[in-house]
Amino acid sequence: KETLHWGRWSRSAGRPRLKTNRKEVSCRLHTKLREAVHKQMVSDVPVGSLLSGGLDSSAITYFAREINPQIQCFTIDIPGGPDLGGENDLPYARQVARELRVPLEIVTVGPKQIQQSIEKMIYMLEEPQADLAALNIYYLAQSARTTGIKVLLSGVGGDDLFSGYRRHYLRYLEPVQSLCPDFVWKSVSSMLSLFRS
Repeated sequence: KETLHWGRWSRSAGRPRLKTNRKEVSCRLHTKLREAVHKQMVSDVPVGSLLSGGLDSSAITYFAREINPQIQCFTIDIPGGPDLGGENDLPYARQVARELRVPLEIVTVGPKQIQQSIEKMIYMLEEPQADLAALNIYYLAQSARTTGIKVLLSGVGGDDLFSGYRRHYLRYLEPVQSLCPDFVWKSVSSMLSLFRS
């Protein structure tokens, strides 16, 4: 059982660790992921895949391709994205699509189009959002629909499950954190707040 301790999650002392090695865990994960993706491929309509080129979407597309070697993939291109603080997934998506030999549809979205869709996104999500990822998904889903694809596989949530976000790396500092007095962490936190994320 996980317990909340001093504002962070900690492992209960009585919970035993698994007696497995890295290779065994990797093989089991591979098998379970393959089974999960294959189950999602059972459909009476065409299935496509959102492909950012990241680990999650690439793994899902890899396993989906075992069922449908020509699974249609979709990725987004926002010209100037990195200059505007976004990330450009396009080179990675292209590379994965090339390696897996799957078709890749690139949906290009400009800043003006995004600006015009903000209100619609807020209405659809029923709350304001600071993350434009939902809008990207909207454009990708629109594009897929025009090609007749009604079901899209996505790697959304994989970073949460596998601790893929940068903030999760702070978990590795827990042993150090427990040795340092609180005032040290407060000082470090104050200093870090002076820098951009």
